[in-house]
Amino acid sequence: MKRLYLFFMVCLLLALPISHFAQISLSGGTYQQDFNTLALTGTSGTLPAGWLFFETGTNANALYNTGTGSGNGGDTYSFGIAGSSERAFGGLQSGNLIPMIGAFFINNTGSVLSSITISYTGEVWRLGTADRGPDILNFQISTDASALNTGVWTDVDALDFSSPVTTAPVGLRDGNEAANRTTISFTITGLAIANGAGFYIRWTDFNPSGADDGLGVDDFSITTGGVDNIPPVASTVSPANNAVDVLPGTIPAITFNESIMANTGNITIHNVTNGTNQIIAVSSPAIKVAGTVVTIDINLLPLRSYYIEIDAGAFKDATGNLFAGLTGTSAWAFTTGPQQLAFDFNSCSGTGLSGGFRQYSVIGPITWACTTFGQTGNGIQINGFSGTAQENQDWLISPVFDLSTFAYPLLTFATRTRFAGPSLKLMVSTNYDGLGDPNGFVWTEIQGRFPDPDSDVWMTSRDINLSAFKNQKVYIAFVYTSSPASGAARWTVDDFVVINSPVVPRPAIIFKPAELDFDYTQSGASSARLPFTINAYNLQGNLTIRAPLGFSVSTDSIQFSSSITITQTAAESVNHKLYARFIPYLPNREFSGNIRVTSTNLDTLAVKLSGSSLRALKVVNWNIEWFGSTEFGPTNEPLQQQNVKTILQKLDADLFALEEVVDTLKLKEMVDQMPGYAYTISDFSSRADDLNDPDYPSAQKLAFVYKTSVVKKLYTYGVLRFGGSADAYNDWASGRFPYLMKAEVNLQGVTATVNFVVIHSKANTGTVAERVESWERRKGGIDELKDSLDVYYPYSNLILLGDFNDDLDSTIAPNIPGNISSYINLINDSVDYKLLTLPLSRAGLKSTVSFDNVIDHQVASNEMGVAYVPGSAKILTYVSTMVSGYATTTTDHYPVVARYDMRFFTDPIDVQYFLAAPWGRTVEFYWYTNHEINSDRFVVERSRNNKDYEPIDSVKGKGDSRQWSIYNLKLDDPWPGKSYYRLRIVSLNGSVLYSNIVTLNRRLQSYFLYVNGGDPFMAKIEYTLSETKRGTLQLMDVTGKMYFERPMTFLKGKNFQNIPTNNLPAGTYIVRIVHADRVESKKVVIRK
Repeated sequence: MKRLYLFFMVCLLLALPISHFAQISLSGGTYQQDFNTLALTGTSGTLPAGWLFFETGTNANALYNTGTGSGNGGDTYSFGIAGSSERAFGGLQSGNLIPMIGAFFINNTGSVLSSITISYTGEVWRLGTADRGPDILNFQISTDASALNTGVWTDVDALDFSSPVTTAPVGLRDGNEAANRTTISFTITGLAIANGAGFYIRWTDFNPSGADDGLGVDDFSITTGGVDNIPPVASTVSPANNAVDVLPGTIPAITFNESIMANTGNITIHNVTNGTNQIIAVSSPAIKVAGTVVTIDINLLPLRSYYIEIDAGAFKDATGNLFAGLTGTSAWAFTTGPQQLAFDFNSCSGTGLSGGFRQYSVIGPITWACTTFGQTGNGIQINGFSGTAQENQDWLISPVFDLSTFAYPLLTFATRTRFAGPSLKLMVSTNYDGLGDPNGFVWTEIQGRFPDPDSDVWMTSRDINLSAFKNQKVYIAFVYTSSPASGAARWTVDDFVVINSPVVPRPAIIFKPAELDFDYTQSGASSARLPFTINAYNLQGNLTIRAPLGFSVSTDSIQFSSSITITQTAAESVNHKLYARFIPYLPNREFSGNIRVTSTNLDTLAVKLSGSSLRALKVVNWNIEWFGSTEFGPTNEPLQQQNVKTILQKLDADLFALEEVVDTLKLKEMVDQMPGYAYTISDFSSRADDLNDPDYPSAQKLAFVYKTSVVKKLYTYGVLRFGGSADAYNDWASGRFPYLMKAEVNLQGVTATVNFVVIHSKANTGTVAERVESWERRKGGIDELKDSLDVYYPYSNLILLGDFNDDLDSTIAPNIPGNISSYINLINDSVDYKLLTLPLSRAGLKSTVSFDNVIDHQVASNEMGVAYVPGSAKILTYVSTMVSGYATTTTDHYPVVARYDMRFFTDPIDVQYFLAAPWGRTVEFYWYTNHEINSDRFVVERSRNNKDYEPIDSVKGKGDSRQWSIYNLKLDDPWPGKSYYRLRIVSLNGSVLYSNIVTLNRRLQSYFLYVNGGDPFMAKIEYTLSETKRGTLQLMDVTGKMYFERPMTFLKGKNFQNIPTNNLPAGTYIVRIVHADRVESKKVVIRK
């Protein structure tokens, strides 16, 4: 029973407000606190008397921690150097803990407390996120609170601590160093705290985007003042007195030396230029009082002279002291300049927006703020994510514009978005007061033409026509929303411009995506329907959309035709979702062309459509970012697995080469759900030599997923894993060697062996020196791989593909002379290797979500390059539309595809129509090839009996060519009678094929002389006559010098004679046979 009672009392004590336990008595003079009694180690609940803290969130507790700023855990902290008694009191906010610190004071001065002076030093002990603007401790005071989390609190912005350091590096900072601390002091006036009454002060932690800073308070003091009988004084006015070129739309404001409130009286605005005035009672909604600041909501016109008067007694302080007022033409006078129409936001900083732009927060703590990540310099940004998506509605509102005299007011601005969440809304109002909740006024939403969700690229929305709002008082706003249900995107706005166009704006369009690829569709069949959007604006007539040849378009995905027309009214500034379809009308052909969009004064090309009626081998490589890892990559592993499977099945490739596969069981589970596919995965990876290595389960591995009906795995192995150089292990990311699969590919009745080699090269991370080292390791690895492939696969069909971690046109690494790619030796060997994705790099495309480079590639051997379907290498960015939140839920890389026409491997050297054409005493041989793979030479051979062939002459082949090539060879003095000819086709790998055989029947002539001088010791003479005849056989040189002469009888038919030439020098000679009635002669070249 006693134990139960004790437990009840402990619970009761914990439930009581902390303020009931301690307080700080103010009896006059100054109270000081240096917090050096806070704990030095571990956790504690002991604080200086009267000081408090309060925590919310799932990790909230009643103890504060000690820290140096090295950790990023959310908590209330006693900050300081390890072991040092020099402490500061503060906190670090996280997704599961929000700290708040403060103190409770009692007025024991004996009189009403009308003012207090507070001084302290704010210190940064940890920088959570670089270059996002400062984190802030917000100072507040309450006279009715009973604890830090109750009552009504008043902000005192002058006592806020804004982090003075925002640039890298992220992590621990010494708050005692001058660069990391700021001393703050301010007198709070207008108080009326009775003797014996208490009040609270507190600091709340602003929650910026990204990880929060660790901020603390040190060297605190509070000094009490006496009875207030001094009237409030106007410290500053804005615009300043006698200011010129004041921005039209500026809201006039007066800042007093203490907090004030409206009393009775008027404010009069005199327009000297027009000779008019405007009288506004201080009780009017147009007069806003907030602490020490009074704002006057009036519409200052451009190029006007003004002065403002304020009645005496119009405002008073908390103790009733009256403001003396402003009178006359010189107390507060100014002149406006031309209105500002262009805003680059480069002068903004922190939450201080520039150019007259203001933010208004309707829901949630997160607001629009300045960022250094604008399109050109600074910009304005908001991100409603803090640990999770927060409930927010925040308006970014322009200064007022006078568009009444504009011919055609046109708005242009740039925006960029990252992460999943709602799009911005673009709103226009002509009755907003410039200060209040915008939801209380009339706003019209107009089409902002914003970028796609999570696209993370700058998009300029040009020439938005504001002609419907030609008014003297126009406000333009961007409305941001986020919520746990809809998500929280990051949006950035920059380069906002309004122009006065003298002419009607030209019509234009925005279309998405840039390209639609329908892949393979059989001739005569119809493909699936693919959507695209067109947004046409500033139209002057109806809109017509025409499809290129082989395609059709539709507005409803049901009725398709070669063109569709949308009326001007229906088309103007609307995102129209349309559909395209591929209907090839010829087999084995590539189709491509752009959709053409026309209207009055508009004729432009839109989405590029492509498709093929050729069934080719479809090969895709894809980095699937730490697939299945519970430590890195997308955090929702089941969703990543589902998304990857969805995309693989929709792509329907014959072979996928995958990188960054971690969980082998997840891969198996996924492929098991893909009927018709099998997989193989590397049994090694970085720092994991085999399957039994403890690092293997968590390492990134390489894999192939392939259609079993097309691809048959023969064997796999890690290239350079065994037998490589001493550097190979380090060069290939500590053992992530290339993974080769030799496979038999059977497609459309053609069977060929193809070697697929998937790589994941060393990443480009770390310091500049480390990235240079990574470049050297990549280069060393690929050079050794190339050497190995050159030796062992010199005449093989081979595809090298994967994550190269470098671009081919220029390296992504820093400080590399000439920006040479680490693949330079592969690039320079253009004979043996074809860089299929190099044109994508040169076109400025990118293969990852976040970086503007192509680092995922396919390279074909010269043999495989012949089969490559031209233009089929593509980066499949459109897969991001197949799933939600692609970059955060699936992977940060896009798949790369290329297609290969396997028909080229039916006959690697496809010789057609070997023909012989007799022409007088010569014969010309003709043949042509449709394509050639590894062709060395073509040798023409002849035979008398169609059994024993001898070579006549040869022609060099093209090596590798997918082009039609024609060859011919001329033979002088072919054999008389019947003879046979064929073509011996010799490949670079030594293999031999033969053409068809051509038969010639040459009628015997009266005389036929043939001389073969190829033998260095003997000139062989063949002489054919139609009758027996006497003659003389002679051999002489070209000068007429005789070397051989012999009379002889030549018989009817063929005669064979040999003339010895072993004693003759090499050269050209003439063989002559002299008869009484004629002479026959032939030149012969004798070689030694």
